[in-house]
Amino acid sequence: MKFITKLMLIFGVVGLAACTSPSVPSVDDIVPEPSPFGTVIIGHFSPDAPNVNVYVDGTLQAGDVPYGFLAGGLFLEGTVNIQIEAILPDGATAIVLDEDVTIPVRGGFIGGGYTFLGVIGDVGNLSLLQVDQTTLTADVPANNFPALVTHASPAVEAAVGGPVDVYVTAPGVPLAGEMPVGSFSFGETLDLGNVPAGTYQVRVGFDPGTGFVVAYDSGPVDIAPLDYVHLWAHDTVGAISGANGFSPALLTGFAGGLVSILDVNLPSGVRAVHASNDAGAVDIVLDGPTTVTAAGVDFLGVFPGTSGVAAIPKGDYDITVTPVGAMDPAIGPVTLDANNGLEHLVVALGTVTNSTLTAIIDSPVPPPRSIPLFGQARLVHAAEGAGTVDVFVLAAGADAPDVDTTVAPVISGFAFQDVEAHTAIDEGAYDIYITPTGTRTAAITALNFPVVNGDVITVIAVDGPANDPTAFDLLVLEDAALAP
Repeated sequence: MKFITKLMLIFGVVGLAACTSPSVPSVDDIVPEPSPFGTVIIGHFSPDAPNVNVYVDGTLQAGDVPYGFLAGGLFLEGTVNIQIEAILPDGATAIVLDEDVTIPVRGGFIGGGYTFLGVIGDVGNLSLLQVDQTTLTADVPANNFPALVTHASPAVEAAVGGPVDVYVTAPGVPLAGEMPVGSFSFGETLDLGNVPAGTYQVRVGFDPGTGFVVAYDSGPVDIAPLDYVHLWAHDTVGAISGANGFSPALLTGFAGGLVSILDVNLPSGVRAVHASNDAGAVDIVLDGPTTVTAAGVDFLGVFPGTSGVAAIPKGDYDITVTPVGAMDPAIGPVTLDANNGLEHLVVALGTVTNSTLTAIIDSPVPPPRSIPLFGQARLVHAAEGAGTVDVFVLAAGADAPDVDTTVAPVISGFAFQDVEAHTAIDEGAYDIYITPTGTRTAAITALNFPVVNGDVITVIAVDGPANDPTAFDLLVLEDAALAP
């Protein structure tokens, strides 16, 4: 399987005219005029910046670009102004980068190179890194590809504090005795030249004085001839990245789709919640490439805890939930496809009484990132007894929805087992009212609920205990927090 397809085919058109008149040069003397523009790709590689809008000379060129994605196929000329606009809660925006760049003019040939502009650094100190790929297809030997690698990983820079070595070898070759293709620090680019097509393994690492440490391992990667390959080493995101220390991903652009190559050793992550109020203590078992058992989990218990996730090897797992002491599972097996780098929330919910026991799985793609400009919250409806509900989120101290009948819910018709994806929320204190749909009488109330910039949380609406099932409540999990 090819992990890297053609990055971009750059098309230029040159018109030549032949004339027999002695007053003009012959066709052999004509030098093709360069195309009046350069082809530009802009990549979002700031790990703590939100989705962004890209403006060129005041005109929106790409909107809502997520982290690790590209805005491609821009045809620009001369010196242009690039503005990067962060998208804040409720559609508000803020300019976080404003720079002038000069775009080289290309020769107008098919495969005439391109300019890559990478937004790098943290959101409080962004910069625009310009890398010009100037190789023409005509200059690439048969069965070769031109390749660049750029260091855009603040996590690796912070951990190492200096340059790292890059090795490109055949798969499985021990690094002992191998020479790196080069070394680079944050913001620098290695030009690997024209590389023969084939299957490679890319490893990035350093020697802290106690032996070589591999910070990134691509595993086997297939590269086809005449691909333009530009790999950006940048941070993985989410809680699971901490399970592997620091581990950048490598990204390319697209012709046929964006390709991301995660560290082959990056695990998956899982967290399980017991939200069935009458099932008693349960054993939660994940059986797959490894077996993970959370034994004796009580109602509202969370494995491995309300913050963090358990690291597991990627692969397919069967999940079962069995009452302690029972032989047969009450839930499952439910299949979990645990991809590396993703974080999976498993919620066992429903009731024995109503024969509704089941499990839901939420696996955000990509995993949520901590962003210092706002907080983020995901909402899960695990309160069977509450039925379908409306959710009101008001500034702390505001009139309740049964008093202020003009206020509208932020979520309407939120059904049992539904999940609302992580949503950006301004920092502050809020009053939350959850009411049966179409009513304004709260079944669940949370006053002065805090939202902190940088925090990413999951809020689960749950039933009360079996002896008081209508004492509904909110269970709060920490998915990520701003680093101190």
